This record gives sequence, structure tokens and C-alpha cells, in this order.
Amino acid sequence: MPTYYDEDGNEVDLSTIPLDPNIRRQLRQAEKADKEVESVAQERDALAAKLASYERRDSIASAGVPSTGLGLLFAKAYDGPMDTESIRKAAEEYGIIQPANTSNEDAQLQAELELQRKAQGATVGSVIQTDPAAELKERFAKAASLDEIKELLREAGQKGIPLQLGTAL
Repeated sequence: MPTYYDEDGNEVDLSTIPLDPNIRRQLRQAEKADKEVESVAQERDALAAKLASYERRDSIASAGVPSTGLGLLFAKAYDGPMDTESIRKAAEEYGIIQPANTSNEDAQLQAELELQRKAQGATVGSVIQTDPAAELKERFAKAASLDEIKELLREAGQKGIPLQLGTAL
């Protein structure tokens, strides 16, 4: 507790001096206001932490990190910069998400494989033939009206596809 001196330089013990009732009331009001300010500050800090948590979750989600499985573990452990590009780069390093340019490379690879399949089929001389009964069966399954079914039955008769009553095509 600080030491106080009177105008003559003598040390004064403030606890022995009676306080004016108005001063006591003002001190109680100040103590109450301090408690309210402290409570509001605690609420503010809690809301700031919640906002930071939401911003973090939004940044991680906008980087393309999934919110389940390994993505969830990555989100809990990630402590780097919170910009989207940094998060995406870290997630790619850990294999959580695929690099953005990989999908383009995969599409090119798939297109090349399809061309090779077609070329191989052309050299072997194989012709892919569809089974008319199987094709008709699919169309029956997708038929939405009685008219469509009647048309399919006419078509089966024209193509010579035998129908057996009581069995599925």
C-alpha cells in the first residue's frame, strides 16, 4: 500500500481517517462498474475467440479441405498462415487434397487411354455388339408409361426378340 504524507511531511495512515459517505458510495459504484467492465471484457474475448474459430474453419473449408476424416485431423493440427493458398499447399503436401493441376493431367491421361483403347479395338478387329434383349430389358426398366411399354413390345416383335410371359426380360 502506498505511503501518504500530510502538508507538514508527516506520514499519514489513511485507514484511520473516516471517509465521507458520498466518497464511500462512489467507491462502491466504481467497484461495481469495474466488475461490469471485466465481465464485458470476458464476453468480448470469448466472442473474439469464437469468431477466430469460425474464420479458421471457413478458411480451411475454402481451401478445399474436407471436413471429415483426414481433413478434420489436418484442420485441428494446422498452425500455419490462414490464407487459402497456404492451407491448400499444406493440405496437398500431406495428401489431404489433390493438387489443382492434377485433375487436368488426369483428364489428359484418360483421353489418351481412351484413344489407345479405340486404336487397340480397331487393330484387333473386334466389334462391340450389344445384346438386343439386354438393351430392350434396360429400356423396359426405364419405361415410365404404358404407351412406352406397348411401343417396346412392338419393337421386340419387329426385331424378332422372343418374349416369355411370367419372366423378366
